[in-house]
Formats: sequence, structure tokens, C-alpha cells
Amino acid sequence: MTYMLTYKQAVEEYKESADPYDRWGSVMSVWFEIADVLHWIRGAKVPDHWEHKAGLGKDAIQNDWLYSCSDDVLIRLGNTLERAARILEHKGESY
Repeated sequence: MTYMLTYKQAVEEYKESADPYDRWGSVMSVWFEIADVLHWIRGAKVPDHWEHKAGLGKDAIQNDWLYSCSDDVLIRLGNTLERAARILEHKGESY
């Protein structure tokens, strides 16, 4: 399969889909969806440091643009979202 989105394009897709009033929710939902695409769709190993537990499955994935990313792009974006989650948590913006 040919994957079309670069990392920069995936970041832009994320920004377009993110809720500016719920940064924590946006970060967590897309990060979990990335892990689910890797696990359920691709059968790829999710990075251990994400501490991923298999979610609701492939039917719960709402951001179709994730399917257009290679595993490398998904992991890189997931790592970016993991850092964003840690920053938001540190700032008290988690729930």
C-alpha cells in the first residue's frame, strides 16, 4: 500500500481536526487512534513507552486521514502527541 501523508501533512491534519477548546481530549483521542491503527489495522508493534492497551478496535477510529500515514509517520506523530500530553498534564490541563 502506498501511504500519501508526510509527517508535516499529518500534523496539519491533526491541527484541523483538533478541538481548540479541548486540547487534552484532542491529543488523547488522536494518540489512542494512532495506537489502534498500528495495533488493529497494521498489526504493528505499538511503542512500549506509550503504555498502550488495546482499545475499542478498528471501528472506533474516527480520523480517516490516519490510514494515509505510514507506520513511521504514525509513530512519529504519536511520539509528538505523547510529548504534548505530558506538557498539558504538567500545566494542569489534563482531566
